[in-house]
Amino acid sequence: MSFRALLLPCLLLSVACDGDEKAKSSGEPTAEAKAPEKPVDAGKQGEATKAMDAIATVAPDMRPALATAAIVEIDKAALPPSLVEGLEAITESDPDMHEALLAKSLFENPGLLNEVCGSDAKALMQSLATMDPAGRDAALWKGCNMERHGVMTEADRAGSDPLLALVAHMVFIHLSKTRTLSSEERSLLTTMMLEVEASP
Repeated sequence: MSFRALLLPCLLLSVACDGDEKAKSSGEPTAEAKAPEKPVDAGKQGEATKAMDAIATVAPDMRPALATAAIVEIDKAALPPSLVEGLEAITESDPDMHEALLAKSLFENPGLLNEVCGSDAKALMQSLATMDPAGRDAALWKGCNMERHGVMTEADRAGSDPLLALVAHMVFIHLSKTRTLSSEERSLLTTMMLEVEASP
């Protein structure tokens, strides 16, 4: 069994159990509430376009980290500090460390996790931690009903990192509270989610 397969259940249980107390004070999920249409930020759209143009010129395995760095650069002031810290850390670390760093971001932002996955996020994380790894990604996708957020499709899921997808959706939901994200900004998020094989 791989290190990834051994580590992920522990991290998911940590998020489910340790995040419970924080979630109590974070409010109920609001992602499904109908919000009025918000404008696209033209300046941030332009920055995202430049970032995607640059990302297209590098090797595929470098693209997720560069997309993550671009998101931080564009929206650092708008994101929760603990989420920024986690995003910055994964751009500077080996892929082997990404799961621990991403789990820390999930643990420190239980309210946003509930907005992505609903009020049953804790129960979902507990069930994922004990299930067959082969079915975990699909169960996470279905359990969080991620497609309803409009960031990625079922077809995108096959090549995405599940924890990165969760964190990217947290970023999307938080930023969407104040503006509509442009297609270029959404492209940064979907690029951030791409799975990169960890070193042996």
